[in-house]
Amino acid sequence: MKKYLIELLWIIFSVGVAILIYSAITYSVNKNIEAEIELPVRDVLILSYTATETILNFAVITGFLIFAIRIIRNRFACKYSNIIFIIYNVLSILLVSYLYSLNEKYSVEGGWTIYPPLSALPQKMEVEKYNFITESGYIILVQILLILIFGYTTYRMGKNKKTS
Repeated sequence: MKKYLIELLWIIFSVGVAILIYSAITYSVNKNIEAEIELPVRDVLILSYTATETILNFAVITGFLIFAIRIIRNRFACKYSNIIFIIYNVLSILLVSYLYSLNEKYSVEGGWTIYPPLSALPQKMEVEKYNFITESGYIILVQILLILIFGYTTYRMGKNKKTS
C-alpha cells in the first residue's frame, strides 16, 4: 500500500509542476495585458478547454521526465514506477503523433499561383514550405526515440523480472 501511495504522490507532484509551468508561462505572456475583456460564455468555455488541454500536455511531458529520472536513478527496479513511466511514454507518443498531425495540417506551401495564358508554356516555379511547428522529419525522429525508450523500458522490466 505504501508503494502505491508513493507513486500517487509522484504523479500529483508531476501534475503540480505542470500547473506551475503553465501558470508561469501564461503569467509571463499576459502580464502586459491590463484591459479586461468581456467574453461570451462560449468563448470562456473554449478558453478553459484549451487551458485544460495545455495543462494536460504539460502534465504528460513533466510526468515523462520526472519518471524517466526516477527509473534511471532506481535502475528500473521499482515495478510500479516502470508501469507509470510506460503509461507516460505511451501518452507522449500519442502527443507527438498529435503534434505531427497539427504540423501537417497547418503547414502551408508559400508562393504565388500564376495562371499563364493558354498559349504560354508552363514554367517551373520554386515553392517554399512553411512549417507550423518544425520539419516533419524532426517530429518523426522524436517519435522513434520515444518508441525506442518504450522498448528499452519493457526490456529492462522483463530482465529484472527474470533475475528476481
